[in-house]
Amino acid sequence: FSQDQQQPALEHSPIRKRKKLFSNKSYESLEDADQSLDETTTDSVHPRLNKSRIREILSSSKIESDEKPVNDKVLENVNNKKKSFLDKAKEKLATGRFRYINEMLYTQTSAQSAKMFKDDKSMFDAYHQGFQLQAGAWPVDPLDTIISACLHLPDSAVLADMGCGEARLARSIPNTVHSFDLVSSAPGVIQCDMSKVPLPDESMDVVVFCLSLMGTNIKDFLLEAARILKIDGILKIAELESRFQGQENDFIKDVEKFGFQMNWKNLKNQYFVFFDFKKVKEPKSRKKLPSISLKPCLYKKR
Repeated sequence: FSQDQQQPALEHSPIRKRKKLFSNKSYESLEDADQSLDETTTDSVHPRLNKSRIREILSSSKIESDEKPVNDKVLENVNNKKKSFLDKAKEKLATGRFRYINEMLYTQTSAQSAKMFKDDKSMFDAYHQGFQLQAGAWPVDPLDTIISACLHLPDSAVLADMGCGEARLARSIPNTVHSFDLVSSAPGVIQCDMSKVPLPDESMDVVVFCLSLMGTNIKDFLLEAARILKIDGILKIAELESRFQGQENDFIKDVEKFGFQMNWKNLKNQYFVFFDFKKVKEPKSRKKLPSISLKPCLYKKR
């Protein structure tokens, strides 16, 4: 045989393989090199295994294993984003429905609003859920101010809470409180139109309208308050400052024509105004009484 013909056989000889393996510094002994040689020995069918390729495959498998928790975390983040998007979409729909119902309450009569809620009670639930979200952003809750004042009333005083919501006033003071709203959403709440409450004439010591002078018939609410209040009884009103547009004094003059006299006011709050009116006489003929209107409280679309 020629030298060229002998060269391939030499390269693949066991001795040459042992020398190459032993020259690698990763082997600590000749036995380790022999063991590696045995592991990489080929048979008559398969080519010799490529150690670098094996390391690459094993390393790749380890990386995939290590990255699995990361992938799970990424998937979790994606799911959270999807949930967040759905939550925001639901909140947007709920807010939009609240704005629509709120606008209806301010721009129609209380009788029309009562019929609207009677036809679809879910509208009332949607309104109060939206209202609570709005109230959570207020710096102060006007009902807390009214509750604080009512705690100083004699125990014998009887109150009417007009547009009571969940009747928190009745739960917060020891007095007897008749709670009215367009829908009964809590125990003790009487469902009715606040312009026609089922109470006898001159039977109440205090009548409360806390953010409930809603509707285009405020005149009817004041007449009903005058009807059920005793002489010297107190009409307490809390409203958004923005509804008066700087015309609080005109409002006071108009209310006094219903047989009331202003007893106390607080116009210093940035968001709300508070009035106490004392009933001093029976109101004049309905025809001679002024129509009272306040700016609707309409929330902007965001």
